[in-house]
Amino acid sequence: MQTRKERLAQDGKNAILPRRLPKLHRDLSSRKHLRALRSMAPQRHSRPLQPAPVFHTSASVILADEEARWEATRALLGKIVAEVPPEQATFHNVLLPIEHDQNLRWSATEPNFYKMLAPDPDRRQAGLEAQKLANRSILDWSRREDVSRLVDAVFRRGDLDTLDPESQRVLREKRRKAIQRQGIALPPSPERDRYKSIAERLSELGIKYHRTVDENTGSVCFTAQELDGVPQKTIDGLEKGTGENAGKLKVSFKRPDASTLCAFARNADTRKRYRISHENRCNENIPRFQEIMKLRHEAARMLGYPNRAARRLEGRMADP
Repeated sequence: MQTRKERLAQDGKNAILPRRLPKLHRDLSSRKHLRALRSMAPQRHSRPLQPAPVFHTSASVILADEEARWEATRALLGKIVAEVPPEQATFHNVLLPIEHDQNLRWSATEPNFYKMLAPDPDRRQAGLEAQKLANRSILDWSRREDVSRLVDAVFRRGDLDTLDPESQRVLREKRRKAIQRQGIALPPSPERDRYKSIAERLSELGIKYHRTVDENTGSVCFTAQELDGVPQKTIDGLEKGTGENAGKLKVSFKRPDASTLCAFARNADTRKRYRISHENRCNENIPRFQEIMKLRHEAARMLGYPNRAARRLEGRMADP
C-alpha cells in the first residue's frame, strides 16, 4: 500500500500542467497591444461619461464658481416660469430641466470639499462661504411659489403612470414632497414666516457647528508606553508635548489619529481616556445642538408631523 507521501508524489507527476502561453498573451502589457485593446472598445466607451472634477487653487475662484452655478440655476427657473403656464406643465418641460441642472451642480466640486479638506485656511474659508451661499440658494429656490405651482400642476395632470419608474419617483417623492416640507404647503401667514426663519437659522447653526468641529485643535498627551500597539509610523508623526507634558506625545482629535489609536492601542485606559476626551471636545457646540433640536421639532410640528423623526422617515420606510 502506498503511503500518503508516495500518493502525493504520484499525483504531482500525473498532474496536467498548463501549456506555455502564446507570445501574444505574454506581451499584452506592451503599449502596442494595450492600444489594440483600447481600439476594440465601443466608441461610446472610449471617453469618460463626464469630465473629472476641477480643483481650484484660488479662494476667489471657489466662491465665484458657486455664485455662477446659482445664477445659472436662477436663470433656468426664471425661464421655466416665464415660458410654461401651469396648464401646459409636464414632467419634461418643468422637472426634467431642473433635474439636469441639479446633476450638473452635483458633478462639480462641492464647496464642502474645500471647507473640509483644503490645505490652506484661505480656501477652507472660501469653501465655507460657498457652502453658505449654496445653502441659501437651495432654500431660496425650494420656497419659490411659482415653481411649486408648476410642480403641483404636473402632479395633478394624472399622467404619472406614463412616466418611467425613476421619473415617477422624482415627481412623487423627490420634488413635490421636498417642496411641501420647505413650508410651501403653509398658507401665507406669520406661521409661514416663522418657518422660513427657522430654516435659515438651522442652516446658520449647522455651519457654525461643523466649523467648530473642523477647526478644533485639541489633543490628549500620552507616554510612549501608553501608546503600546500603535504603529510606529503613526507615533513618528505625532507632535511632542511641551511644558507639563514634556516627554509625551500629542494625539489630536482628527480622524486619522482617532481611528488609529482606538484600533491599535493595547492599553484599555489609553483608549478610554482618549475616547472620553474626544467625545467631550467642542463644548461650545452644546447650546447650538440644543437649539437645533428644538427648532427641528418646532418645524416638524408646523408641517403636521408629530416630531422630527416622523418627518425624516417619510419616504425612507415602506408604507404599511
